[in-house]
Amino acid sequence: MRSGAPLRCFSRCDPPWLLVERLVCDERRRPLPKDLNKNGEDAILNDWMGTRHAVVLVALVLAAVVGLQTRWFQSRKSATFDETFYLSCALQSVHDGVLDRELVRKGTAPLPIVISWLTPALGNGGQPRPDRWQSQLGDAAYVRFARSLHTLIIGVATVWLVFGWLVRRRGLWAATCGGGVLAFSPTMLAHTAIAGADLCFVLLTLVALLAFCGMLHYPSTGRVMLAGVACGAACSAKYSGIFLFPLGGLLLGLSQGAAGRFVGSWLPLAGRRVVVEGGLLLLVGMVTSWMFHGFDVVTLNEIDGIDGAHVPDWLARLESWKLPAPLAGVLSQYLHNRAGHRAFLMGQVSLAGWWYYFPCAMFFKSTPSELVLGLLVAGAGLHAIWRRLSGWRGGEAVSSVLRNCPDRTLCVWWLALLIYLALMGTSRIQIGHRYLLLLYPLLILLAVDRAALWWRRRTLWHRCLLAGLLGIQVWSGVSNAPHYLAYFSPLVGGPAIGRQLLGDSNLDWGQDLPELRSAIARRGYERVALAYFGTAEPADYGIRAEEVTRLSVTQLLECDGLAVSANHLSGLYPLAGPMRALTGLNPTARAGYSILLYDLREPRLRNRLEALR
Repeated sequence: MRSGAPLRCFSRCDPPWLLVERLVCDERRRPLPKDLNKNGEDAILNDWMGTRHAVVLVALVLAAVVGLQTRWFQSRKSATFDETFYLSCALQSVHDGVLDRELVRKGTAPLPIVISWLTPALGNGGQPRPDRWQSQLGDAAYVRFARSLHTLIIGVATVWLVFGWLVRRRGLWAATCGGGVLAFSPTMLAHTAIAGADLCFVLLTLVALLAFCGMLHYPSTGRVMLAGVACGAACSAKYSGIFLFPLGGLLLGLSQGAAGRFVGSWLPLAGRRVVVEGGLLLLVGMVTSWMFHGFDVVTLNEIDGIDGAHVPDWLARLESWKLPAPLAGVLSQYLHNRAGHRAFLMGQVSLAGWWYYFPCAMFFKSTPSELVLGLLVAGAGLHAIWRRLSGWRGGEAVSSVLRNCPDRTLCVWWLALLIYLALMGTSRIQIGHRYLLLLYPLLILLAVDRAALWWRRRTLWHRCLLAGLLGIQVWSGVSNAPHYLAYFSPLVGGPAIGRQLLGDSNLDWGQDLPELRSAIARRGYERVALAYFGTAEPADYGIRAEEVTRLSVTQLLECDGLAVSANHLSGLYPLAGPMRALTGLNPTARAGYSILLYDLREPRLRNRLEALR
């Protein structure tokens, strides 16, 4: 694109992600980059324009890869713990004609339910669900439908967004490797296949970051409002999205500093502008989020946990106040975080958690390729900090440093990564590696973008590195299929020892009932006792089993096998009574990696149970 070229119209062949980025970032007014060819055009842009059909082909291949892998997972896994709650709330919402208020009471944002679960609930006409955590026969069909919608609308879109962003910045080769690493990530595949809130939050957060890039490159009131809408949508997917508002305010302040307006007589004017634009961002975001909550209002005394011992005095005095539903949902999560949650880490159980929980979870459940990308990002960050410190030692002003850093997209990615890490560092809700899901696309964007830039003049090394990482990632995903949720790195021993390291949704989310049915059939058991951590209905997956808590020791000894969820054996959610007899015994078989099967005809176990009579 020439510097004096006329305005260019959209092409009908442009893919959707290019149209979105142009609407947000309006490339026609982008400053010319430093690396121009002899015609004064951006070489990367021309490379992409010349390979448009290849870009579309790779995007379709990535979508097919994601679809096939998640379909395999969905055919082999039962409904997870939270999916039953989402389905019940959707059915209750359709039955009542309004959004179920139980969502806000439990601190659950409604947008994932609206996207994935309302359609199957509408087909049923809705039904009352007094106990939102209790599944019913026939729910498996709704779960399959919702998961398919989630994969198509959320999962594929997330991979396409990362792929398209890298295409625009570093070309097709880098984008193919980055999109492939994401498409074969076991963690991403697990939460693409499950119709939950985590990946929906990731997608909408990435959209909000894209809107921030447009706001920084081409400042205008309209783009600030567009960024506010994106932030509000992300908050409606998961209340962790609240971190986007301070991020947006910080970016607005940095943009004023980069323009040199925080000096001399410009300080009052620049400060007022940041306050006004930041306030507009917050206002639009909150109104958008409230709209997705149906403009509902909730009194504080309706929030789950408001009467607990961890409620601060200032909040207890406001129990009768009516608040917008999204604000009440954020407060519900705040109270949950103050109270803590039972968590398991390497044989220990704690309510308050550990400061090193999430770093350990990241290391345990990341593939070797993802760990290498994380090291590349850490190295790039330390190098950038060293360069900035060297500039300040030389007397360079902060505003000058910001002005000399034209890549504002990179700044958005870095700040989002650091602020979200800080948010996770203060969290006492340590029940899943899924809370770190946002880090994976950010690490891939940062690492692949920097690798492509570092080796721009050494194309062979650059391509060999990225191709090698992609190959390792493909092996990591395929070798553990379809047990993506229970994935653990081979560096720590793989999923077979996962229950010794982490619990809850890291390994056992109630997803292995179909695997249990196959294991029972292979062992030839006729009567099975079950201690199940989950909310799905076992009979919905062809399992006829008796609940352990309803059996005496004598009745238990009449059974052929005992199936126990890993969370119960770890001590995270322990069961009393005859379950004590399992201490120190190795299981006879396992269903997936989350349910262990014991043979009650084995003499050693029978003797232990006899002693408990």
